[in-house]
Amino acid sequence: MNKIYIAGLEYEIQYIKHYARDAEALGSHCGNSCTIKIDTDLKLQVQQKTLIHEILEAINFEYSLKLEHDKICVLESGLFEVIKNNPELLRYFNNKEIEKKDGIEKL
Repeated sequence: MNKIYIAGLEYEIQYIKHYARDAEALGSHCGNSCTIKIDTDLKLQVQQKTLIHEILEAINFEYSLKLEHDKICVLESGLFEVIKNNPELLRYFNNKEIEKKDGIEKL
């Protein structure tokens, strides 16, 4: 995944080796340049959590929500758990493999 749309803007996702070591952060987001940076040295699940975190940071920035960092961290963990433990959820949002029973859409 190299881009994502947030608040109608295309954000470029850059995967950078040694980013955590050099920037002293697992990832970052810049609303001015519409970029998200993620360290490629991290385990895949940590990269995924970091991407969710940076998406939330971008939403916070774009909509001027003024969420404190600890709240973003809690949301990151909660969303990561929901997404990882419910893979059918993304299929549902993408209208894939939805079964209709008695006229009602079901996962």
